[in-house]
Amino acid sequence: MTEDKALEIFKLALQKTAAGEMHWEQLDASGFDEIYAHSTAGGFSLRAYPHSYYAENDQGEGPPSLTLFDASGKIVFDITSELKGITEEDLNQLYDRARVVALGIDDKLDLILKDLRSTPQGSE
Repeated sequence: MTEDKALEIFKLALQKTAAGEMHWEQLDASGFDEIYAHSTAGGFSLRAYPHSYYAENDQGEGPPSLTLFDASGKIVFDITSELKGITEEDLNQLYDRARVVALGIDDKLDLILKDLRSTPQGSE
């Protein structure tokens, strides 16, 4: 039952993130990894991590993961590719799209394209 709910949360997050309906923000980037978070009702949050686990040398390994936190910062559930119905490709897609949203990459690319399209050929 719990895994079914976690799977539904993941699928909805993936769907809504791909549709641009979820706001993600980058958490403190002073560490080694880029972590993206989405806040939900009741003080819960979803955090997209670039790896599933960390080895003894603190190197991240495995595909991305999604962790659900409660309002006090305790882990409610870890969603990894080990959960039936979730693939590494799904996790990569969610993580990559959360990154694009959090960093405003689409808007930045639009600005670059606008600039390049308006610059006459042969001029610099």
